[in-house]
Amino acid sequence: MPLILVVMGISEFEYLLNLDLGSIIMRYALLFAIIFFLAFNIMFQAAVLNMAHHQGRITSAFNFPMVFRKIRLVGLKNMVLVSLITIVVLYIIKQVVFDTLHELPYLGPSLGDVISTVLIAPFLMIFTTRLVGLIDVSDDGD
Repeated sequence: MPLILVVMGISEFEYLLNLDLGSIIMRYALLFAIIFFLAFNIMFQAAVLNMAHHQGRITSAFNFPMVFRKIRLVGLKNMVLVSLITIVVLYIIKQVVFDTLHELPYLGPSLGDVISTVLIAPFLMIFTTRLVGLIDVSDDGD
């Protein structure tokens, strides 16, 4: 939601001042997307770890002071490393599996997407969760 509000605010600012920010936005869109993905992924990983230490309660995922404390305990460097490993594995899997499924005759791209989403995505989620679990440290201050 905050990202949507920021985009709408920039759009309105551009419209009110009659500016052309399209070239600047397109130039830095990939950088913004990478930074946003890393921030979101690190918060997601810390929320999953915090839930794991609180018997899987959903409310513990939204306890932001505890989530930030979990990031501090595990280490931001470790979280970024796990995010980068996830990106690399996802890219390799996408190149190998998803593109191969799209090239199969009589399968079609939509059925290939369904197969890859149903069969491959859960394994990627398990891989990422297990990787995050390996860097977890116990938090005795709960």
